[in-house]
Formats: sequence, C-alpha cells, structure tokens
Amino acid sequence: MFYYYNNFNTKLFLKIKFHQKEKTIIRLERIHYPVKIYTKSYEFKPFIDFFSGRIKSFNFKFRLDKFSEAVKNVLGCLCCIPYGQIVTYSDIAKKVNLHPRFIGNVCRINPFPIIIPCHRVISKNGSNFYQWGSERKIFLQNLEKKFI
Repeated sequence: MFYYYNNFNTKLFLKIKFHQKEKTIIRLERIHYPVKIYTKSYEFKPFIDFFSGRIKSFNFKFRLDKFSEAVKNVLGCLCCIPYGQIVTYSDIAKKVNLHPRFIGNVCRINPFPIIIPCHRVISKNGSNFYQWGSERKIFLQNLEKKFI
C-alpha cells in the first residue's frame, strides 16, 4: 500500500510504501509533484503530526536487511540524535569508529530520510548537504527548533 504526504509550504511531497500486515515501511521517497486529493491516496497521519510538532519521532519498523552492519550501526546512531539537536559527521564517526565521509555517504543513501533523521547531521564547516536538497534540510532543522 502507498501513502502520500503533501507539504505545500516546503514543496516536500513524499511517497511511503507501507506493508500493512507487518506494519513496516518498505520505502520512503520524495516525489516532485503533489498528489491530488481525488486519487486513492491520502496524507499519512504520523507525518502530519511530525510537521505540526505533535510528535518528535516516528514509531515505525523498517527494513534494513540489504545493508552492511557498518551502515546499520550508523543509521542506528542517527536515530539516537535528539529532536532539535545538530551534530557533525565527525561526531557520529567518533562514536562508530568510522571515517566522517562514510557517515556522509550513509546519510546520502539513507532509505528513510526524516524518519532516520540525517537532517540533524552537518559538516564541521556548517555545510548542509542533503539528498533532498539543502533547503529542505534547513527547513527540517528550523521546524524542530520551533517545536523544542
């Protein structure tokens, strides 16, 4: 089953592939256009609650079985970054004993952006690279600061 989330303020339109029986997110992707209301899709409530500040994290199960243990460790560290806080790639690298570039690459391939909050990680010089564009990353950072 697919769910869609449309945020017109940020032009963030998401498609979420969800396994209903297992209650597992299989894939989260950004789409480049809003989904019309008259289709069989609807806004997925946890995302509405996140963007309105009612929830600070997601309670989803998701599949990471195709990734190496090193990638899973990094993704696990990303999940532990508190809501509204910013850390550097170097901070995460020290925790998992890997190179900061590896951390950046894991953030780049993160299959569940927003849910696994790679938007909370920046470079030491303050750069905000993000797979969905730095303007969306900055929006997410500011959104979380607003609701702390």
